Amino acid sequence: MIDCPSQQQLEAYHDGHLDAAARDRIESHLAECEPCRSFLVHLRAISRLFATAPRARLSHIAAHRLQQNVEAAMQSGVVRWARVLGAVAACIVLGGSLRLMTMKKAPEAAPPWVEVTGAVDADAIGRDGGTPAAQWYLADASHVSSYEDTP
Repeated sequence: MIDCPSQQQLEAYHDGHLDAAARDRIESHLAECEPCRSFLVHLRAISRLFATAPRARLSHIAAHRLQQNVEAAMQSGVVRWARVLGAVAACIVLGGSLRLMTMKKAPEAAPPWVEVTGAVDADAIGRDGGTPAAQWYLADASHVSSYEDTP
Protein backbone atom coordinates (compact mmCIF):
# COMPACT_ATOMS: atom_id res chain seq x y z
CA MET A 1 0.00 0.00 0.00
CA ILE A 2 1.22 3.50 -0.87
CA ASP A 3 1.65 5.95 2.02
CA CYS A 4 0.08 9.17 0.71
CA PRO A 5 1.30 12.57 1.86
CA SER A 6 -1.06 14.77 3.82
CA GLN A 7 -3.30 17.35 2.20
CA GLN A 8 -1.13 20.14 3.67
CA GLN A 9 1.97 18.62 2.09
CA LEU A 10 0.26 18.44 -1.32
CA GLU A 11 -0.90 22.04 -0.96
CA ALA A 12 2.62 23.13 0.01
CA TYR A 13 3.95 21.27 -3.06
CA HIS A 14 1.38 23.07 -5.25
CA ASP A 15 2.35 26.45 -3.77
CA GLY A 16 6.08 25.76 -4.12
CA HIS A 17 6.85 25.90 -0.40
CA LEU A 18 8.74 22.60 -0.06
CA ASP A 19 12.47 22.02 0.00
CA ALA A 20 14.09 19.94 -2.74
CA ALA A 21 14.05 16.62 -0.86
CA ALA A 22 10.37 16.87 0.09
CA ARG A 23 9.48 17.99 -3.43
CA ASP A 24 11.27 14.95 -4.90
CA ARG A 25 9.38 12.59 -2.55
CA ILE A 26 6.02 14.12 -3.53
CA GLU A 27 6.85 13.94 -7.26
CA SER A 28 7.85 10.29 -7.02
CA HIS A 29 4.64 9.57 -5.10
CA LEU A 30 2.49 11.42 -7.67
CA ALA A 31 3.87 9.18 -10.41
CA GLU A 32 2.32 6.16 -8.64
CA CYS A 33 -0.82 7.54 -6.91
CA GLU A 34 -3.90 8.52 -8.96
CA PRO A 35 -5.92 10.05 -6.02
CA CYS A 36 -3.07 12.41 -5.14
CA ARG A 37 -2.65 13.41 -8.81
CA SER A 38 -6.38 14.15 -9.11
CA PHE A 39 -6.24 16.24 -5.90
CA LEU A 40 -3.34 18.22 -7.38
CA VAL A 41 -5.29 18.72 -10.65
CA HIS A 42 -8.22 19.98 -8.57
CA LEU A 43 -5.93 22.47 -6.72
CA ARG A 44 -4.56 23.76 -10.03
CA ALA A 45 -8.08 24.25 -11.40
CA ILE A 46 -9.11 26.25 -8.31
CA SER A 47 -5.95 28.36 -8.57
CA ARG A 48 -6.69 29.15 -12.24
CA LEU A 49 -10.29 30.03 -11.35
CA PHE A 50 -9.15 32.54 -8.72
CA ALA A 51 -6.42 33.92 -10.97
CA THR A 52 -8.85 34.61 -13.84
CA ALA A 53 -11.80 35.85 -11.73
CA PRO A 54 -12.52 39.56 -11.91
CA ARG A 55 -11.63 41.43 -8.78
CA ALA A 56 -14.41 43.20 -6.93
CA ARG A 57 -13.96 46.94 -6.76
CA LEU A 58 -15.65 49.51 -4.57
CA SER A 59 -17.03 52.63 -6.15
CA HIS A 60 -15.50 55.91 -5.06
CA ILE A 61 -18.59 56.74 -3.03
CA ALA A 62 -18.61 53.36 -1.28
CA ALA A 63 -14.89 53.62 -0.53
CA HIS A 64 -15.38 57.11 0.90
CA ARG A 65 -18.28 55.95 3.10
CA LEU A 66 -16.26 52.98 4.31
CA GLN A 67 -13.33 55.23 5.20
CA GLN A 68 -15.63 57.64 7.08
CA ASN A 69 -17.21 54.79 9.06
CA VAL A 70 -13.83 53.36 10.01
CA GLU A 71 -12.53 56.78 11.10
CA ALA A 72 -15.70 57.46 13.08
CA ALA A 73 -15.43 54.10 14.85
CA MET A 74 -11.78 54.75 15.70
CA GLN A 75 -12.47 58.28 16.89
CA SER A 76 -15.36 57.22 19.09
CA GLY A 77 -13.15 54.65 20.81
CA VAL A 78 -10.23 57.04 21.21
CA VAL A 79 -12.39 59.92 22.37
CA ARG A 80 -14.24 57.69 24.83
CA TRP A 81 -10.95 56.53 26.39
CA ALA A 82 -9.61 60.10 26.45
CA ARG A 83 -12.71 61.25 28.33
CA VAL A 84 -12.44 58.41 30.84
CA LEU A 85 -8.74 59.01 31.45
CA GLY A 86 -9.32 62.77 31.74
CA ALA A 87 -12.03 62.20 34.34
CA VAL A 88 -9.77 59.87 36.32
CA ALA A 89 -6.93 62.40 36.23
CA ALA A 90 -9.27 65.19 37.36
CA CYS A 91 -10.46 63.07 40.30
CA ILE A 92 -6.88 62.37 41.35
CA VAL A 93 -5.94 66.05 41.20
CA LEU A 94 -9.07 67.07 43.09
CA GLY A 95 -8.54 64.43 45.78
CA GLY A 96 -4.89 65.42 46.22
CA SER A 97 -5.82 69.09 46.45
CA LEU A 98 -8.47 68.42 49.09
CA ARG A 99 -6.01 66.29 51.06
CA LEU A 100 -3.40 69.06 50.99
CA MET A 101 -5.98 71.62 52.11
CA THR A 102 -7.09 69.54 55.11
CA MET A 103 -3.58 68.75 56.33
CA LYS A 104 -2.39 70.46 59.49
CA LYS A 105 -0.21 73.43 58.92
CA ALA A 106 3.46 73.13 59.72
CA PRO A 107 4.52 74.72 63.03
CA GLU A 108 5.78 78.25 62.84
CA ALA A 109 9.18 77.41 64.30
CA ALA A 110 11.12 74.22 63.84
CA PRO A 111 11.53 71.94 66.87
CA PRO A 112 14.64 72.59 68.98
CA TRP A 113 16.46 69.47 67.85
CA VAL A 114 16.33 70.68 64.24
CA GLU A 115 17.76 74.13 64.86
CA VAL A 116 21.46 74.02 64.23
CA THR A 117 23.50 77.13 64.16
CA GLY A 118 25.39 77.90 61.01
CA ALA A 119 28.44 79.36 62.76
CA VAL A 120 31.51 77.19 63.12
CA ASP A 121 33.25 79.40 65.68
CA ALA A 122 32.40 77.80 69.04
CA ASP A 123 33.72 80.75 71.11
CA ALA A 124 31.40 83.26 69.39
CA ILE A 125 28.26 81.36 70.39
CA GLY A 126 29.42 79.73 73.58
CA ARG A 127 29.80 76.06 74.22
CA ASP A 128 27.08 75.80 76.82
CA GLY A 129 24.29 77.64 74.97
CA GLY A 130 22.02 76.56 72.15
CA THR A 131 20.25 73.35 71.39
CA PRO A 132 21.67 69.87 71.83
CA ALA A 133 22.08 69.61 68.09
CA ALA A 134 24.02 72.87 68.05
CA GLN A 135 26.27 71.67 70.88
CA TRP A 136 26.94 68.42 69.03
CA TYR A 137 27.74 70.29 65.84
CA LEU A 138 30.06 72.72 67.61
CA ALA A 139 31.80 69.88 69.43
CA ASP A 140 32.36 68.08 66.16
CA ALA A 141 33.53 71.24 64.39
CA SER A 142 36.10 72.01 67.09
CA HIS A 143 37.36 68.39 67.13
CA VAL A 144 36.19 67.74 70.64
CA SER A 145 35.25 64.10 71.22
CA SER A 146 31.80 64.96 72.63
CA TYR A 147 29.89 68.07 73.62
CA GLU A 148 29.68 66.84 77.21
CA ASP A 149 33.47 67.20 77.52
CA THR A 150 33.34 70.91 76.77
CA PRO A 151 34.25 73.27 79.68
